[in-house]
Amino acid sequence: MKHILSTITVFFILLTSSVSWGVEKKGLICQCTLCLSDKLQRGFWFEGGKVYKRFFQQVNDNFVTVSDDKGKLFSTSSEQIEWWDYFDYRINRQSLTLKTLLGGELETQSNCDVFNEVEFEKTWKTIKDQHQNSYNKKLKKNKI
Repeated sequence: MKHILSTITVFFILLTSSVSWGVEKKGLICQCTLCLSDKLQRGFWFEGGKVYKRFFQQVNDNFVTVSDDKGKLFSTSSEQIEWWDYFDYRINRQSLTLKTLLGGELETQSNCDVFNEVEFEKTWKTIKDQHQNSYNKKLKKNKI
């Protein structure tokens, strides 16, 4: 029984690690270059065979981070990383270009940078602070 449990554990570890090898615990911050509306950055964190999306949202006079806490399963090939969440997301692994498609038609295209966990969080906070500071400058002109 102990041998079976050990075998299952090893198999599970190999299976889950092979799904996301090379991507695990890495993040992307992407700047939209072809957008219909929102040009704010989007972030994607890869962990445990899932990708977690985050983006900025303005709530009243504050910029906040909205995060996907459930994540989506993704697949990899030597050329791209892909997942589906209403849109079809495809990241070219060499150029780090993210394409978002709907019904096979290109909706947005973004250029991404890759980060380890510490740099991802630090860079995300810096970008959020930049958006907030820029917005605060506009608020200074207001009388109320």
